[in-house]
Amino acid sequence: MRNELTLSEHRDVNRSLHPNRVAIWPVEVGGYGIDFTYHGATGYTDAEAAENILRANGLTTRFIQELDGAWTVRFGPLPREHMRAVLDRFAW
Repeated sequence: MRNELTLSEHRDVNRSLHPNRVAIWPVEVGGYGIDFTYHGATGYTDAEAAENILRANGLTTRFIQELDGAWTVRFGPLPREHMRAVLDRFAW
């Protein structure tokens, strides 16, 4: 599965997805997997909104309910440059 990014040239600070937790890990086939996890009363709707934005930008995602009730949007593997672009654009 290959993800092609279609990120705009300019970073919109209002488009940050503000996940409660970010997890990054290397995968055997090369690249990195990323999880954006959301907690609390708005966790589901925040994760759903994040998934929609990431998909609109060309990423294939999975929506996961965690055992602790949190919601995670998982995507990747992405090459290192794409992983950094996604984090710079959406996570912070």
